[in-house]
Amino acid sequence: MRDFFFPRNCLHCEEPISGKEKYFCTACQEHLQLVKPSHRCPHCFRYANPCLYCRKNPSPWTRRAALFEAAGPGKSLQLSLGYPGVLELVASLIVVQLEKLQWKEPNEITYQPYSLFERIEKGPDLTPELVKLLKKKLRPQKNSDPVILVITTDNRQVQTEKLLHRFPKELLRLDITTRHLNLTR
Repeated sequence: MRDFFFPRNCLHCEEPISGKEKYFCTACQEHLQLVKPSHRCPHCFRYANPCLYCRKNPSPWTRRAALFEAAGPGKSLQLSLGYPGVLELVASLIVVQLEKLQWKEPNEITYQPYSLFERIEKGPDLTPELVKLLKKKLRPQKNSDPVILVITTDNRQVQTEKLLHRFPKELLRLDITTRHLNLTR
């Protein structure tokens, strides 16, 4: 009855979806693929491994990756983080991507909060909720080798100097999409 009055549409192509599909139609679901890290620089995640830019200008990131390319259903998922259940889906996909990347297990998961201007311009920042979900799923353990994972939902520049001061050994970054992979870090 609810579907009759409020038909559900695919988050990407906006075509109506059937009862068994939750966020994407079958066609778009097939195109929702995690980014493979092969042939990408492990520090800036651009194509080319190793990256000439990172050889000359060492990155503060021990490792950097993304979940999805900047177009297609992955981008639509990023833009739909506020929809019911989407944060949980993205958190689960982050866990899967971290397993595929075979990174060291983080003992801290964090994010860079929006500034006041960003909150006014973009609306609420859902990254804190995403980080809470990830902490429940990953259950980071405190150990002697500090490893911090920074989650970004909009690929903005992260203030790495503050993080490096607290966590000088391993600094990992996972973006939701590859858009605007900034060489300035």
